[in-house]
Amino acid sequence: MGSGWNKAHRERDREQRVQDQEGGGGRPRPLTYLFSKLELTRLPFFLTLPPPPFAELFFCNVLKEVEGFEISLTRDSGASRVLEQFLRVGPAACIEALLGPLCRAPPTVLCHCCVARVLETGLQQLPRLLRSETDLHQNLVELVVDLVNNVTPVLSEFACDIYGSFVLRTLLQLLSRFCVRTAVVGGIGICDGVPSTSLIFLSSFFHLHSFFFIHSVFVEEEAASHVLQTALLVLHARNASLSKFDLHAVPLTFAINCCFDSALLERFKDRTSSHVIEHLIEVADDEQLKILYKHHMRGNVPALALHPTANYTVQRFIGKCSERQLFKELVPWLEAVLAQGHMGIVTSLAEAVVRLQKRQDQLLETLLKVCFPYGTYHDVTYHGSVLVQNLLRFQDPALIVNGLLSLKPSLLLSLSCSQFGSRVVDVFFRSPTVSSQFHEEFLTILKVLFSMACTKHGSRVIDGIWTSVSLPQKQAMAQELALKHSELRQNQFGKHVERNCGLGHFLRRRGEWQEVQAQHSRKRRMLADILD
Repeated sequence: MGSGWNKAHRERDREQRVQDQEGGGGRPRPLTYLFSKLELTRLPFFLTLPPPPFAELFFCNVLKEVEGFEISLTRDSGASRVLEQFLRVGPAACIEALLGPLCRAPPTVLCHCCVARVLETGLQQLPRLLRSETDLHQNLVELVVDLVNNVTPVLSEFACDIYGSFVLRTLLQLLSRFCVRTAVVGGIGICDGVPSTSLIFLSSFFHLHSFFFIHSVFVEEEAASHVLQTALLVLHARNASLSKFDLHAVPLTFAINCCFDSALLERFKDRTSSHVIEHLIEVADDEQLKILYKHHMRGNVPALALHPTANYTVQRFIGKCSERQLFKELVPWLEAVLAQGHMGIVTSLAEAVVRLQKRQDQLLETLLKVCFPYGTYHDVTYHGSVLVQNLLRFQDPALIVNGLLSLKPSLLLSLSCSQFGSRVVDVFFRSPTVSSQFHEEFLTILKVLFSMACTKHGSRVIDGIWTSVSLPQKQAMAQELALKHSELRQNQFGKHVERNCGLGHFLRRRGEWQEVQAQHSRKRRMLADILD
């Protein structure tokens, strides 16, 4: 009798849910039910991976109650967050049940902000599920293939939508087994969860990738351009050669049929297109860069360097290219570039000549002519700091070294204690082309180590100097700092200098201190290649 009542009760509840969903007053019952379980999902045992057995049973029961309403629930901002939590820790069966309707839904539905976020979260869980042995492995792979086939007919429109763009980027990373990290310093890491033998995923990835080279919206529209940038990064990470794509056939040249060289130059000046070209330059090889320079950029580099948008693409190109003609073409225009405030071009040139070990004297001579009228002292800037750091790495940095050593002690102290100037002093002591004789002269001129040690950036400079100088120079530094030993220990920055230099040990047992420092110096010389 009890089982019959329970069955009738479940049927009555299901009918009520249908009535509520079809237009009954108030919030739909599945939505109310889902919110009633929200607090439970925040308990600690629901946040562990893998979840305990009773948690898996809970997830399955909840999803069974809302079966048939997956799309409508994901459209709700509150319910979508609950479903995201379910996807992060739920078992494979629950994730398959929730992702199935989403992967087969019309692309217009997937462009909803909440639906797209739930779908993204589900796709991000697939590597974890595919790594584990599960009977649903094939079903999960088929869901991804269904999603690819679902969005392919309207790929360009789907990519132009901001939320559809996010879904595509997540899908590309899943199919290619590579994850593009969105940190300040970008990088690419492998997703170990997806089996490398999954030829279905690889074929789906290249199937999607082929469409990027026939639709110009992937370069012209901002949202779609991010999809193409992700595709270029993961394609490069898979060591797939771009040489099979003729540079003129890629939509980066916008189907100009190798005839209208000026068309690509206009794209350098467009904010959206220039980002895509930067990524293409980043993943292109030397031969492709030579083709790009020879057919499109030669003779136009100065104009691009002076443009407020195109100059960033030129900086990326300088950092990758080894064309001598490029430097010969750009160096005479440095004064005009500086007048426009495009210091990134100058620092990129300096980094390039250090990397290539060529044209260093020519660049230095030009910079001296250009910068001489602006020789008055100003605050240390980021680009100025980067430029001097690269000049100190030149094969013959004597001119820059003598310029630094000619500064007054007060200016050297100000330089060492500033955010950007401290980096210059670091490179001064670490550069292999600056001899220890200049290091000793620098310390002799400064003679204000205590004032440096009591500042944020100055204390870090002293730590860097300490690891670079010889033992006699360390003794001289320790002798000077030991005079203010108690004051250093009481300062928030100085106490770290006191500890790293071992000043207490230096005052009590100087012989042992010398042995310890000598051992540290030998170890650093042995591991110099690794540490640098």
